[in-house]
Amino acid sequence: MTEKHEVDIWKPSEFKGSDLLPVPTEDSVMAPDEELVGQENILQEDMILPVLSLLHGMSEPVTQGVDGAKVGLFHLTLGDKIFEPPLRVLLVHHCKGAAMFADEKRSRDPDVTCLSKDGITGSHFGDCEACGRSEWHGEKTDCAKSHNFVILTQFGMAIFRCKVTNYQTANRFVTEWKHAKRNMWHHPLMITTRLKPKDLGGKTVMYPVVDLRWLTKETIPPDVRAECSATYEKIAFAHDKGKLGGNTEE
Repeated sequence: MTEKHEVDIWKPSEFKGSDLLPVPTEDSVMAPDEELVGQENILQEDMILPVLSLLHGMSEPVTQGVDGAKVGLFHLTLGDKIFEPPLRVLLVHHCKGAAMFADEKRSRDPDVTCLSKDGITGSHFGDCEACGRSEWHGEKTDCAKSHNFVILTQFGMAIFRCKVTNYQTANRFVTEWKHAKRNMWHHPLMITTRLKPKDLGGKTVMYPVVDLRWLTKETIPPDVRAECSATYEKIAFAHDKGKLGGNTEE
């Protein structure tokens, strides 16, 4: 029999929005009440996580008619859950990445796919900085840089990526975190959205983008921070092995 441990229930402050902090609820993924079996062949570095994303007009959940999926809302691939902004989440890991997929519309290298798990070295072109394919030309960039965050929610871990129009927003948050000299899970993160004008073929459309705000007035309890630290070690191990990915990726 597995032992059951009594733990103090964490009660975060009131939040007006979709609160995804990892506090047990009836709908969340709870700790098992029986011994886990049949996972002997699953390696520690095999980590394919659900993906949390902001929905746009061409996002698959919108075009395929997922129930409740609308532009400006958030979609979690685990169970096709839809959330209205703002969100409150807990960060447990950050890394940079870059991706350039084969595209016949691209003027150079239309047949080439180059992926980078760290934003430093690409699978095809090598040195990302020397490559230059992530530089903007007009309204496009051949290779999309991204800030990749692993968040801990009441439904488990998920990957949240900030790329293209949201890349600089993530840059500002990462700079704030770096100078704070605290772990990213010391405070919750609030993800809000706003509409930004974008020119599409001479027509101006309003495009949803994210803002990231570290809620520094609320400190995560020590026992939860300890759990986040242990989770970080597992994620970092998978990332170092090149086995950290989202379940919408090949």
